[in-house]
Amino acid sequence: MNISDKIHSLFPVVSNEQVEEKFTSYELSYQTTLDKLNETDLLTFIRSLPTADFIKITIRIFAEPITLTSELKNYAEFVKGIVEEKASIEDEKIYFKLSIVKNQTLDVLSVYDFHAFCNFWKTLSLEIILDHFSKFLKTTKRIKFLNVFDSENEFYTENIIFTTQVQFLPQQNSNIEISKIRTNCHFENFERFPFTSHYFRLLKRPVSENPITKSLDKLSFIFCIAGIFDITSINGSTLYSKLNGYKSLEFTDNINNIDISSIGEYQNIYDWVHSEKSHVTDKIGLTRNILSIYLKDQSYSITDNVFTSIKSGFKTYLQQNINRYIDIRNKIGDQVSGISQKANDLAEKYLTNYQKSNFAFISFFISIFLLKVLSTSKFDNIFTKDTTILFFALIGISIIYFIFSLITFNQDKKRLNTKYFKLKSRHEDLLDKADINNILRSDEEFNDDMSFLLKRRNSYSLLWILTIIIFISAVLSLSTYINWTVFKCNR
Repeated sequence: MNISDKIHSLFPVVSNEQVEEKFTSYELSYQTTLDKLNETDLLTFIRSLPTADFIKITIRIFAEPITLTSELKNYAEFVKGIVEEKASIEDEKIYFKLSIVKNQTLDVLSVYDFHAFCNFWKTLSLEIILDHFSKFLKTTKRIKFLNVFDSENEFYTENIIFTTQVQFLPQQNSNIEISKIRTNCHFENFERFPFTSHYFRLLKRPVSENPITKSLDKLSFIFCIAGIFDITSINGSTLYSKLNGYKSLEFTDNINNIDISSIGEYQNIYDWVHSEKSHVTDKIGLTRNILSIYLKDQSYSITDNVFTSIKSGFKTYLQQNINRYIDIRNKIGDQVSGISQKANDLAEKYLTNYQKSNFAFISFFISIFLLKVLSTSKFDNIFTKDTTILFFALIGISIIYFIFSLITFNQDKKRLNTKYFKLKSRHEDLLDKADINNILRSDEEFNDDMSFLLKRRNSYSLLWILTIIIFISAVLSLSTYINWTVFKCNR
């Protein structure tokens, strides 16, 4: 049922019925009779219409029309005027006209005669339809066409809804952002038509197709192209697109007559490319390469297995990248192991320097002891003046060697630290910082190595100093020169 059926019960049709419905208005006019007019029925009819719209009913019998408006609500006056005019009617023709001006300030537009609205829709080009949608969707994000009397033609996308339910809103399923598409695709009309394919993709289809659903399918297809191809533009009724893959292809088509037979395949590809946050650039690059193999000049048609080929190609691409990723991880691991080995070598080198110092002292003591015993066969007066002075010279050299070894150790430790952090920064071009930290376990192994070096340095340094003190104490105790000097001073 539509509004015409309701009106006919009040004002029967005699002839010349004309009906027209647009985005902003509805008009119904014909020749009628006044035999069935009833004020109560008329009031019931007016109240069944959306209150936001402006309704005007005009009856013209003679020169002056009789008018009823929803703004004045002059029902009794209207009926009274008709009764008075009717009393003087002989063979005069009676003309009826219903005019409705739709409220455009809300995100709801009334549809009073769906069939008439479809006839109007067929006269519009897709570019004009896009302009109408742009006018509403830029501000409201959704536009709802309220089928006032027609409950059979319900269909909707996420953003464009034809329904009888005032409060109905479909669930938002798409998470595709225009900004992400603009990063990888150049659509010259984005400022004018800031839409994605999901704005026009039907989530529920009507029982039978109509001009509106056909237009929505074409628009969904066009914006799939805009979200996949390198360059797309709409100029009047002309759609231009360019694809750069293994080969470059250019397409020029009339948007009103575009072949959308492959819309399902394109929608699958479009969703697969853009629905995930990761790998969008890689996916779209691979998609363009494979599409350029299947597409032919001036035809968007592709076979049903293209999407499968694209996904298979991406798996191969990921496998290659995974192997490369594993190689990079292993390389980082090998380099960190090398740094760890150098840390161990540095600790061993410091210990070796300490041992060399000890060996020099021990060799000195043994030599002095053997020479004294072999030459005198006595065990006293081993550390004379000469040997004592020679020992302290050796002590001085050992202290210098200790300081030099400590400075060298600290420099090498600092160099290892610098080398490690250069290793991290060198791989930031290939891997994410978080992933590098994960591979290196937030520097846990390196920090353990540095802590190990610090402990070894401190313990070996302490041992070295204690050793020097012990040797000095021993010589001071055994040296006859030191004792003689002290004795002489005391005397």
